[in-house]
Amino acid sequence: MDQSKALLVKNEKGGYSIRTFISNAGLKLLLNEKLSIALFSTLRLLQISGFIALVKKSKILKPFGLQRLISYLPKLDRHLKTKSFYPANNAIKTTKGNVALFTGCVSKQLDPKTIQASIKLLNFIGYDVTIPEQQTCCGALHVHDGKMEQAKKLANKNITTFNQPKNTTTIISLVNGCTSQLREYSQLHTKNGFIPEVKDIVEFLSEVEWPDTISFKPLDKTIALQVPCSLQNSLRAENKLIHLIENIPNISIETIYNKCCGAAGSYFLRQPTLSDQLKKHAIAQLTQPSPEYIISSNLGCALQLKSGLSDNQNNPHVIHPVELLAQQISQK
Repeated sequence: MDQSKALLVKNEKGGYSIRTFISNAGLKLLLNEKLSIALFSTLRLLQISGFIALVKKSKILKPFGLQRLISYLPKLDRHLKTKSFYPANNAIKTTKGNVALFTGCVSKQLDPKTIQASIKLLNFIGYDVTIPEQQTCCGALHVHDGKMEQAKKLANKNITTFNQPKNTTTIISLVNGCTSQLREYSQLHTKNGFIPEVKDIVEFLSEVEWPDTISFKPLDKTIALQVPCSLQNSLRAENKLIHLIENIPNISIETIYNKCCGAAGSYFLRQPTLSDQLKKHAIAQLTQPSPEYIISSNLGCALQLKSGLSDNQNNPHVIHPVELLAQQISQK
């Protein structure tokens, strides 16, 4: 499918469309960190002022093709400024190793809590964490758009960046879709491959040995588990996600939804009608019988589900499993 998209793009005779303009502009924005930070900081201020809510209701951006994008905008936190190194917890006598975090291109703006939670958990179980500053977008969205050469350039840059620290044992990705793309870099015919092993945060935390000093506080809540397609079909880690969540005592998994939610990278923009049908079905299944949390380990899926839920307090809270674990963790 990816190769077919690349051929279609290669044989295009030009032409202009709003969707193409938004796609090209969005991809360029993701690669410019300063511009991206400035944009999301401005959007956060507009959210606080109530202006974004008015724009959503007025649908003034619909003729420009931006109404759908603005409807997917979650409640924004302050931009997360990360350090390059986070040492293992002092309570751990022997450091287990050094892992490098792949944070993706928009996680600092759209999902900073997952980054903070991942660092916390990894430090607690005995790992030093590095966050390479030169990392860039994984290239998945470029591949979805048939832009293979751009994806290849991004892949080569990430490979060079993450291969430099000689003591890194594992590259840990925080987004299922990014993990899949990182593992498929060889299909882009990159110069080299990653030296460290690439793992998803869900895989890594479910496979690693946890210290005896770590436990989790009970949580008497019902949850629904949304299994992203990338986690299920590419990473084959659905059971690992379930196992990870079950570390929390008293938690009750009421629903496991393992069908497409309709996000699928840029699919929600390319096929809005079909995407919304899939989203509606997913939410209908996940919200029965009224869970208090919906767990999703992929940022795109989480944004898709949030866009279909109102801000009503009775609606479940969509949260990454790592954030929930960090919320409940305790140390003896």
